Amino acid sequence: MSKSKKPKQRTERTIWLPGEEAVLRKHKDTWLNLDSKRERDAFAAGTVTEEIRNLSPHLYSIVVVRSNKKAKDEWDRRCKAIKNWFNNHRGPDTLRRVFKFERKIPLCQVVGHCKRADVDKRAEKLFANMTKGSKASLSQYQKALSAVMDDLTDDDKDMYERSGQSGRKKGLPRRSKEELLVNMPNG
Repeated sequence: MSKSKKPKQRTERTIWLPGEEAVLRKHKDTWLNLDSKRERDAFAAGTVTEEIRNLSPHLYSIVVVRSNKKAKDEWDRRCKAIKNWFNNHRGPDTLRRVFKFERKIPLCQVVGHCKRADVDKRAEKLFANMTKGSKASLSQYQKALSAVMDDLTDDDKDMYERSGQSGRKKGLPRRSKEELLVNMPNG
């Protein structure tokens, strides 16, 4: 018979001294509005911990923490608890920033998609003796695309750049999705 393991119980629980939780609540909105994890950690470790240290200088002053190992351990635990408090009180998931991988869609890819007919015509003019779909014609496609891009005005380039940005945020337009489904090989 094997011994059943008891669930781990948390025996240490941070008990905030008077005024400490008020400092944490005061800085909560500022902490939430910081852009990166690095900034949030630096803010919690710098500004907030100094204010809490100043509330109880007899317990957490630098002199006391350096000279007393027990006070140093308590201060380290308190700093960790500050970080945990901010993470636990950041609000519901809907308010949190969602980290998404975003792929930048290059301008040449947008132009190649939107002006596909023009690129194909330019490729046929430049390389009339090549058969469509051969290795040689595929390798020369980039030259035809570059020629079409050189013919674009600055306004056209800006327009295609904006459509690439909106495509990154919203996904492919419905028409493009339908074209992909129609042209997809059966497999």
